[in-house]
Amino acid sequence: MDPDSRWILEQMVAHRPARAQSDPAQRLLAFLPSADGAERLAALPALAQRFIQRWLDTIVRIDPELARIYAQHVLDAFDLMPQAGVEQWLIKAMDAYDKRGLGVAVAVFENLPAFAHDYAEHQLEARLDTEQKVLQTLILGLGGRPLSISAGEHIYTDTDHIYLPKHLKTFHTQARNRDLYRAMAVFLWAQNVYGCWRVTVLNKLLQRPASDWPIYAALERVRIEACLQRDLPGLARLLASFRDETQTLTGVWQAATAHLQQATTTAMVSLQWLDRLTASDVPAPPCYQGECYPQRVATAQQQRLQREQRRLQQALLELQPLLDAGMSNATQGSGGVFTLAPAQTGNVEQTDPTPALVYGGQVVSAPLEIRQLLISLQQDLGTLTHTALVAGAGDAYDAAAGSDAISSDTTLPADSLHYADGALLYPEWDYQRQRYRDNYCVLREHTVPAADPAFVRQTLQKYRGPLQSIKRSFEAVLDEDLRLRRQADGDDIDIDALVAARADQLRGIETGEHFYIQRQRRRRNVAVMLMVDMSGSTRGWVNMAEREALVLLCEALETLGDRYAIYGFSGRTHNRCAIYHIKRFDEGYSQAVRARISGIQPQTYTRMGVAIRHLTRQLRKVPARTRLLVTLSDGKPEDYGSYRGLYGIEDTRRALLEARRDAIHAFCITIDSEGGDYLPHMYGAANYAVIDNVRKLPLKVADIYRRLTT
Repeated sequence: MDPDSRWILEQMVAHRPARAQSDPAQRLLAFLPSADGAERLAALPALAQRFIQRWLDTIVRIDPELARIYAQHVLDAFDLMPQAGVEQWLIKAMDAYDKRGLGVAVAVFENLPAFAHDYAEHQLEARLDTEQKVLQTLILGLGGRPLSISAGEHIYTDTDHIYLPKHLKTFHTQARNRDLYRAMAVFLWAQNVYGCWRVTVLNKLLQRPASDWPIYAALERVRIEACLQRDLPGLARLLASFRDETQTLTGVWQAATAHLQQATTTAMVSLQWLDRLTASDVPAPPCYQGECYPQRVATAQQQRLQREQRRLQQALLELQPLLDAGMSNATQGSGGVFTLAPAQTGNVEQTDPTPALVYGGQVVSAPLEIRQLLISLQQDLGTLTHTALVAGAGDAYDAAAGSDAISSDTTLPADSLHYADGALLYPEWDYQRQRYRDNYCVLREHTVPAADPAFVRQTLQKYRGPLQSIKRSFEAVLDEDLRLRRQADGDDIDIDALVAARADQLRGIETGEHFYIQRQRRRRNVAVMLMVDMSGSTRGWVNMAEREALVLLCEALETLGDRYAIYGFSGRTHNRCAIYHIKRFDEGYSQAVRARISGIQPQTYTRMGVAIRHLTRQLRKVPARTRLLVTLSDGKPEDYGSYRGLYGIEDTRRALLEARRDAIHAFCITIDSEGGDYLPHMYGAANYAVIDNVRKLPLKVADIYRRLTT
């Protein structure tokens, strides 16, 4: 036997699978850097010891040298951080190794003190992205106009949004910084509710020099805090905990404070004090007060007033015939005019007033949409004029917006599941109200008409070479799942690894211990819903590329054996949403399915939220370990009326969040060159792909699918 063969045989005996059963504690002690390492390790809790051992086993398989550096520092890491921090340190090092190699990973391990310092600082920090949901719920629960919580460079409200910093490290505990977020949000909400930005007040404030605005903000803070003390004392105590009570006020400021704390004062009183306080020093604002930007408020308010007055008048116009039909003969003659109950017509200075709508001399139960509009308009105007309550009054209403501009509390009742023709009802998310519109979207399912399947044959001929390559790559996926080579332990000896190790030894290179093959008999358990954009904008090249992509993907999926369904989507307004059946999960890739793929044609608009909700409901019924919702699209969500712009994006994002709660992973493939502007917000930073050339779509789709499922 030649020397090389003898060495390989000796290694096979020395590294037989039983070798993997050696005592893990001994392996760990062998890596520790000093004599006291065993004592320090023994002093740690058993859970921490198992954590250290588990990570050592992982790292030593990747790189023995990296494992040695890890062992030198891991006990120090436990001295500096809790286990959660140590885990973040390790993950950062392994990410560095994967992306930039051994040297960078070693640097992460050796820079442990700096990482521990940053980790400790981060633990004190409160972040808006983690607090946003709680803050939004708090503001909605307090009532008044729904306000969106957004990140901004400054702390302020424009009466549509509350802008807060992305992170806070003002105090030395995370809990205190989180409370500061709540104090900021509550105070800015109170500015809106207690009349700080009423139209009449704002107009007068804008006529004064900008140097007076900080004085007005300080005066309004005193008045608002007094209002909160009377109405919501718990929140008033929260704000008081952040104030500097040692601050002394001059005589004129003391007088102004005493006046503004009276229950009858309004924002007009703050304006009246401005002239007397112009020459005095403004008290230092508390940390929750924020900035005062009247011009930004005026811009947002003007746009909102025009929009909401049109919406209110149109909503009253739709409500009027329903009320007329329900009126008794005795009161029918007095109908036709909407008013508010007398208690609601004054200068309201209370939280969340509930408007009482009067029609025909009787108080009526107004739909939620109308109540929200009345609350918002009263918050801006204080008093609603007769013109604002005339149903359908004015020429300013935008008829092009159609019924989509009006929230539908008069749609079918919540317990109704279908229209007479079998259409399904789905909710839609209204980001402006931060509420769902129940039973708002009417969805009908159609089957794509069959077309000449010659298109499929032509596609297979056109992509004959690439298709064979795609199928081979998919077949390789199946093989990769079965045999994992060059492992530290396993079921069989990896002869190739031994030969390579012998060659390294002859060249003087140190060899490792990765001489085994692991066999993992894992079956694929994947269900995929392919959601195809059939809007009118997909005409021409886009439509053909979508159909070609589906043909190639179906051919490749037959190799993998994954369960998949294909549906198109389109629609025009919330009353005519459409889903187009192409292939169901229980259908094979038959001639009929090929004919439907050939028959895919552009339809109308791109109302995505309802389609995602419908297809998610179908995907939930499929028993699978991995469930994917993959969208092929050429642009952002858009439909006739109010679904354009941010409304459609936010509804789609909400539908995707609902899918994620059902353990469904959503991914979007688009040819829209501007997709990077809105897709990260909808799908997440890593859950979309932008194809820069529509002709590449057929080949890219199969490649993206392979990467998604392996």
